[in-house]
Amino acid sequence: MLTELHARLQDMPRHFVNDFYTHLAKFEETRRFIPEASCLEHLKQTQTAYFDSLTAGDYGSEYIFHRLRVGVVHQHIGLEPKWYIGAYSRYLVGLLPELRRLLGDDPDKLLATCHALQKIAFLDMGLAIDTYIQADRHIMLGLKRYAEDIIASLPAGLIVVNDALKVRSVNRSFREIFGLKSRDDVSGYELEAILARLGLREEVQSILADGTTLRGIDVTLGKKRLRVAIAGIRLAEEDRHLLVVVEDVTEEQRLREETRAHATRYRDQASLLDKATDAIIVRGIDHRILFWNKGAERLYGWTPEEAMRISPGEQIWDDPAAFTDVANRVLDHGEWRGEITQRRKDGSTLIVESQRTLVRDENEQPQSILVINTDITQRKATDEKIRHLALYDTMTGLPNRTLFMDRIKQVLANAERYGRRLAILFMDLNRFKEINDTQGHGVGDQVLIEVARRFQATLRKEETLARLTGDEFVVVAEAADQAAAVLIAERLQRALAEPIAANGHTFSVGVSIGIAFYPEDGVTIE
Repeated sequence: MLTELHARLQDMPRHFVNDFYTHLAKFEETRRFIPEASCLEHLKQTQTAYFDSLTAGDYGSEYIFHRLRVGVVHQHIGLEPKWYIGAYSRYLVGLLPELRRLLGDDPDKLLATCHALQKIAFLDMGLAIDTYIQADRHIMLGLKRYAEDIIASLPAGLIVVNDALKVRSVNRSFREIFGLKSRDDVSGYELEAILARLGLREEVQSILADGTTLRGIDVTLGKKRLRVAIAGIRLAEEDRHLLVVVEDVTEEQRLREETRAHATRYRDQASLLDKATDAIIVRGIDHRILFWNKGAERLYGWTPEEAMRISPGEQIWDDPAAFTDVANRVLDHGEWRGEITQRRKDGSTLIVESQRTLVRDENEQPQSILVINTDITQRKATDEKIRHLALYDTMTGLPNRTLFMDRIKQVLANAERYGRRLAILFMDLNRFKEINDTQGHGVGDQVLIEVARRFQATLRKEETLARLTGDEFVVVAEAADQAAAVLIAERLQRALAEPIAANGHTFSVGVSIGIAFYPEDGVTIE
């Protein structure tokens, strides 16, 4: 993993070293360690090679001893460990954005690379920093033993095999992975006797011959999933050995599979929800949109990407204050159902039947709000049309007998409650029957429509006109006495003073008006 990254980092170590020495020069404590200009360039080259080797992928004995020597030098010159740690910190901080740029399209690879880089960086720091404590005249020998202790405590299992494939040593993690008790001596065992399922003899011989490295071998041992890497190393001039690194990736694989399974289930569920005709929306407790199905896109006009970016809330609601009110009701009571007037992306309005449910997590804490909105705009329009047909005269558009009876009840109740008078004017058209019989219903209908228009034009807000049947009309005038009623009647008669034109003819139509008063002439509709 790191070897592949190494080839892509190019000049990163050199830039880091230049930046690091500039950083050191800012502090009096470290400025004294910076040599004269004649030696500085050579030191920078050495340091560049040092950080370049971090990702080179060769972590054999030479690498380890080199790191130990660096620690000895730093201890010898009196450079405090905090500056050493700071160097690695700056290196990693500078490298992470580059990793994101190079590997951002592959989260699994990015995570694995960061994991590998973290392990080698901590190994480096552990090796070098611990030399501060262990250093003396025989420091290299002591550090060798100490490095073995560090290797023994690494979480990855390590095993060293000679050129005869005989096991020389194993660390504690290897014993734990393979279920070996600490007292079990595996020295002298053949590699295949321990990792029998790998069948590595040909690959191992090749590695011993040319020093190549074999990585990423995934094997199963019982219920465990292991990842194996094998590299050739030299512990002495003519002594060829193999370093086998075994990682227990059971939990990593389980989490990965679980994540994939969750992602698959989510995609399947989202696909099913996208087939729904209703708008299905999931909002966080902070009102951010977490899910927006295709039904919501069709209904409102925002794509899922747009919706999750801007989280339209008040933009959708015709009454923005109601958005907050309904959200609070859901949080307080767990659900809410009702009809809402909303707006689409293009500004047009619609009416939805909305059902909102509070979703809680496993700890019963509010997690999100599930919203299911059904477009009932057409249904409401149809209902309104049906209601209009039931209550209004289809020819003239005036309230019909049914609506008139309902309104007169309300008007009588108000008159009784507040002690007001009320006038009702009943009207019959003169000569209408003659026109209807001689000219036909088509002409008669045109005459009725014009009469209704003229009557309506003469009336005021508090005067209600209705058509009862045929040529019978009625006006209800609230708070009207006899004088006011007479004036209304005169206005209605004047409205028909001019002849009415219909189908190429003109007709003179009069009106007979009878007036009843509340409470003088009665207190009920009957």
